[in-house]
Amino acid sequence: MRFKKGSRVEVLASTTELCVEWHCARIIYRKGHTYSVQYDGSRMTNEAVVDRVCRKAIRPCPPLIKGIERWEANDVMEVYDDGSWTAAIVLKITSGDFYLVRLLISCKELEVHRVNTRVCHSWQNGEWVINPMVLGKSDNSEVGKSKWNLISNSCKVIPEVQHVSMETSQQGSNDCLPGLDAGCL
Repeated sequence: MRFKKGSRVEVLASTTELCVEWHCARIIYRKGHTYSVQYDGSRMTNEAVVDRVCRKAIRPCPPLIKGIERWEANDVMEVYDDGSWTAAIVLKITSGDFYLVRLLISCKELEVHRVNTRVCHSWQNGEWVINPMVLGKSDNSEVGKSKWNLISNSCKVIPEVQHVSMETSQQGSNDCLPGLDAGCL
């Protein structure tokens, strides 16, 4: 997939067998099979970093998935922490819309607000695939109707487990930050 200058993307930062970390960034320019990206500033440094990365380490920002109103203990989600999205497991609901989670990549525990959480996605062969651990949580499931074309900023569920109603919102949005919108094609 080719990205235009100014496109909001996510860049693979680190990986283990089960965990990945995706940093939010903006495309500055493309040269051959690499892109120059400007990462969003972290809370610690508050400065934007520019880097050159292989196109295989870049993906578009995933679409916003509606339908999960509340997370429960032991649910797997992605949380936004210090400029990147990483997988976490819910330990408990602390109060209202806050959750105590453990990051899978570091075992660090932190409390996050619901707007800093999202469904786990993976980008496979030009399509979004929803982590099967979160499927079936939606009350308004539509089996077999969870497929959209990527070009229309949407996603596809693994065929054998199509149990979640996935409605994308704000199709034209251009931001990957939590609380705003994760759908940024």
